[in-house]
Amino acid sequence: MTQRSLLLPLLGIALCACRGNRDRDDDYAYRPAPTGTPTSTSGTTTENDTNEPVAREASAGRMDSFSATDRDFLMKAAQGGMFEVESSRVALMKTTSNPVRDFANMMVNDHGRANQELAQLVTNKGGMLPQQLEGEHQRDVDHLRRLDGAEFEREYVSAQISAHDDAIRLFDQAARNVQDEDIRSFASRTLPTLRKHREQLDTIRQGGTSSTTPR
Repeated sequence: MTQRSLLLPLLGIALCACRGNRDRDDDYAYRPAPTGTPTSTSGTTTENDTNEPVAREASAGRMDSFSATDRDFLMKAAQGGMFEVESSRVALMKTTSNPVRDFANMMVNDHGRANQELAQLVTNKGGMLPQQLEGEHQRDVDHLRRLDGAEFEREYVSAQISAHDDAIRLFDQAARNVQDEDIRSFASRTLPTLRKHREQLDTIRQGGTSSTTPR
């Protein structure tokens, strides 16, 4: 047998082996990814990205370091403070009354600062307050958005009176009963401002809202 005749079978074996390896590589390259729960780029499931109850439970879990009494005050104070600011922003867009406009500006400034201070206080202690209105507070803001003119101003002032009466009671109790010293101090410091707002509301209600600015 010649040398050439010996090389031909060996060459055929080598070609078959290369073809088999290439086929396996192609199979691997085109193999579809396994199906399963879709994930977001952050690595969490898409369902959790849009699952509001899960987000609220996570927030609530971060408040476990506070007592039940303190937690109750913090949640109510956060919602009440956000309502004061959001409803007053609506008032700034709708009212033509100088007294109402001045009061709404005061609400945005005073309650905006208080909301930031409270949120920072809670964050420093490892907690997290809700970031948006919920329930009755959101419905009240939505109701105000549907009103205009004198009807809006009347409803806005009435809502502010009710909200401040609730806030004064809430903060007065917190200043005496909450366990966390820093939260108790915050409630005590904020009470005089709330009472000043309430007195201003009485002045607006007694004097009416007829003073207007040009459109």
